[in-house]
Amino acid sequence: MKLERQCNLKSDSDVACLAHMRRKFIEAKGNNKKTGKADMALNLIGKLYGIVLAIKDKLATEKLKVRQQKARPIVEELYQWVLKNKDKIPPKMALGKPIKYAINQFEKFWRYLEDGRIKIDNSSAERAIKPFVIGRKTGFPQMPARVHMAVRYFIALLKAALCQV
Repeated sequence: MKLERQCNLKSDSDVACLAHMRRKFIEAKGNNKKTGKADMALNLIGKLYGIVLAIKDKLATEKLKVRQQKARPIVEELYQWVLKNKDKIPPKMALGKPIKYAINQFEKFWRYLEDGRIKIDNSSAERAIKPFVIGRKTGFPQMPARVHMAVRYFIALLKAALCQV
């Protein structure tokens, strides 16, 4: 995840984002209406998000217990599916890219199963900073110098806070 690289987190605290993995499989599927190999991965990822919805209001300890019982077998199945297909599908093909990405991210994604406080993706953090990123790219240069500096400090503070999560 881009945010992880910016934060320079230790490798033992990096966590992969399932939304990025899912997005890669969606891109590989494209407009293909037929059920294909990408649908297998997307189906398993969908089941994981179903579990997230079911436990969203639970305490971290309860989330961890449910993840161990229900999510772990799905994550293991997804991992086995990715490993099984990595040699069958060249990395330059449309489906090969998300498979290669998933393999590279899985070590970090396992951490989701080890701590009930960890979110399955970083979508909420990305949504939180999106207005500032867009503003920086579009209207930032037209801002008065004092506002410009305040926004820069706020973005730095937000990044630092996100790195502590």
